[in-house]
Amino acid sequence: RGDVIRRRRAAADPPKPYPREEDIDLVLERFDQECQRSLIRRRIVLDTSNSTPDETLNEFVLQMQRYLTSSDRLRMLTHRP
Repeated sequence: RGDVIRRRRAAADPPKPYPREEDIDLVLERFDQECQRSLIRRRIVLDTSNSTPDETLNEFVLQMQRYLTSSDRLRMLTHRP
């Protein structure tokens, strides 16, 4: 994952200064530690390394289906913008 962050950071216009190059691995390690410590157990994990924003959204929609209750589905069906 660090290589993806480095690549995206360098490709940004203008290049992004944060996280600093020397901090990327530490930030990823700390993120993983905090996820493990989280009280949130029902999680969705999305690997965006090689996905477009639309592909990531589609993957999210697929993964979230298992967490929807009957009440959630009914609300979505009856919701009118």
